[in-house]
Amino acid sequence: SSSLYWPSCLMAVVCSSLWAAYGLAIGDAFVWVPNAAGLLLSSVQLGIATLVPRLNESAPKLVSETSLTSKLMSMEMGAFEPLSEC
Repeated sequence: SSSLYWPSCLMAVVCSSLWAAYGLAIGDAFVWVPNAAGLLLSSVQLGIATLVPRLNESAPKLVSETSLTSKLMSMEMGAFEPLSEC
């Protein structure tokens, strides 16, 4: 669940519930049916985001931003040769 951002999940629930309510209010199944499905799925997603424990946030990543930045900063501009003319 560490890849699920709970505010986005919450807003998906709010958005799909409002559209589903609007679809029911105007009696249009083409509006409320897909949004009711979206409400169900986004509710499950929100439940997963809030109930399932997240992985350790301090766990090392495959490529950390600091190591990549330090490698880029340590490169010398003269390390690259210009393209030769044909």
